[in-house]
Amino acid sequence: MDRNPADACRTRKYRSRRQRPCDNCRRRRVCCLRTENEPCSLCRSRGLQCTFVSLPNPKFRALVSADEIDQGTTQRLPAGGETVDKVASSGPGTGKTEETLQYVGLTGDQDPFILRFCRTKRIEGSTGIQWTCHHLGNDPRRPVSFTSVPDLHLEARPSYYPRSPIVELLPSNRSSLVDTFFKIVHPALPMLDPRPLQNSTTSSTLLASVFALAHPYCIEAQSLDPWDFIDFVSQALPIEARNVKLETIEAALLHAQRHTYIFRAPTMPGLWSDMGSIVGMSYDIGLNIDATNWDIPEDQKKQRKRLWWTVYVQEKWTALTLGRPSYINDDQHDVEQLQTIDIIPAPNAPQGTELFPARVFVAAARLTTILADILSRLYTVKATKALQELSAEQVGVIASDFISRLEQWKEALFNPLLGNNTMYDPTGNLQLLYFTAEITLLRALLRTTAGNEFRQRSAALISNVVHWLRNLQVNSLSAFWWMSSRISFAIAGGFMIGMFLSATAEEDGEYWMVQLNLYRDLLKAHSVNFDITKLAAIRLDLMLQRENGEKAEEEIPHISEAQGPGTRDQDEIHYPSSAAADDNIVLEPVTITGSQQVRDDFQIDPFVAFGSTYGLEWSENLDFDILFP
Repeated sequence: MDRNPADACRTRKYRSRRQRPCDNCRRRRVCCLRTENEPCSLCRSRGLQCTFVSLPNPKFRALVSADEIDQGTTQRLPAGGETVDKVASSGPGTGKTEETLQYVGLTGDQDPFILRFCRTKRIEGSTGIQWTCHHLGNDPRRPVSFTSVPDLHLEARPSYYPRSPIVELLPSNRSSLVDTFFKIVHPALPMLDPRPLQNSTTSSTLLASVFALAHPYCIEAQSLDPWDFIDFVSQALPIEARNVKLETIEAALLHAQRHTYIFRAPTMPGLWSDMGSIVGMSYDIGLNIDATNWDIPEDQKKQRKRLWWTVYVQEKWTALTLGRPSYINDDQHDVEQLQTIDIIPAPNAPQGTELFPARVFVAAARLTTILADILSRLYTVKATKALQELSAEQVGVIASDFISRLEQWKEALFNPLLGNNTMYDPTGNLQLLYFTAEITLLRALLRTTAGNEFRQRSAALISNVVHWLRNLQVNSLSAFWWMSSRISFAIAGGFMIGMFLSATAEEDGEYWMVQLNLYRDLLKAHSVNFDITKLAAIRLDLMLQRENGEKAEEEIPHISEAQGPGTRDQDEIHYPSSAAADDNIVLEPVTITGSQQVRDDFQIDPFVAFGSTYGLEWSENLDFDILFP
């Protein structure tokens, strides 16, 4: 008996052979629900074209030829993670599609050694581009491949993406903030190319990060609220991390350097997790891979190199100052060393100083490679254990190697930068990085069996730090300082406290207490108009605060000049004085009455900050809440 086709559709539509699924439902293997002469529910809800093809595996017509794609790849870098705009003619309602490209790693499901034989450069569906493969490397032994997917698949701009404050900014304010950025911030952190910032299509997150850093220095923009920029970037970056572009990483790096408006501990909550996100985004777009031989423009090769070394420098110093293990393994990058030609000068830079910011940043990158070795050889979990088992001779070999490298860096890269007469001198920040690197080295060496041999060098180093801080010039104080500088000043103060607590003679302890008080006075004096030292001043006050809430400074005189102890120390260590060394002034011994009170406040356990007690009888029960607030 014949059945009415309409009745069959009403009873079992989803199994009727007379009503085959559309192409989209067949590809997704879902039930195709539709009425006669209307698109199915899936195509209707997603705005797709409901089509039918007789073959089970339809062949899609390529949008452009492979030769055209290769030519476009050499003209603009897709591997940098930048947006590739293509028009997909896949049906009604389909417009311009943005793609995000990601580096193909060696262990994933898309093996680059297999992709290099892939003849298909682009696969499309009815909704547009689904998958694209780009080959950039010329070495068959090290294939470099990137694949891309539509940003739509990555939820690049969901409904909860924050509203940008840039759209409400007056053109005059925008121009003033950009000019201020390249006048003050760029000499200390020459990461950006000035030209794209003048483009109206520049990323809002990048512009907001630039404006947030430039705001304190821009008089014309003081009516603006810097938190509008900071809050926008904080909300937008986690979303943009799904479809990383080069501008995304630039914005994230600048955002990590944002100014501190509330001085507390921690000063920037979540900074270390943010740094991990930056490193992860860098790996996503292959910044850790050397692009020297890629088929991309030279400007983009330089941009990738600048960005990678900025990530590297910022990650290592953040790991140091926060006391965290590094995210970056040196075996996982092969980018060539940064050179001055890789950095683009700021517009309107004073004549004769165009390359000065580049030289400063190159020096910072080279110093960071030394710091990275110090952290990996002396501060990993396994290295700290192994260091305790080394003999004094073995420790001496390690120390000599690092000290030699630091001195060579200072002679070759830092000293030629001194004497700069620009209004905003970034060398002060670089000098502090050098001091912090050497303090980090000595902190590890002082905890070994040969630790006593490095106390005199520690005293000389701190004397130089105090003298340098006392003589900081206005052009250095008015320059932009990196985020790590705040904690670096605090690290120097903590190092002095550790040296005082491990002193083995009265004169030794008196010397370190004088240095500590002088350093604290200098921090407080600078903090009135120099925010970078505020955190260190607060930390030192907390570390020297007594349990009953009174300050130890009430019983400790503040000495205007530091002087070293006599020769009665059991190790015959002669501590240099910054004043005596520089001005040939002979200082009389000073008796300090409050050092014992501070020592009592800490109640040191035999396992002190720098390991061996060198025979000193310590009190009991170290109060870590006081020592490390």
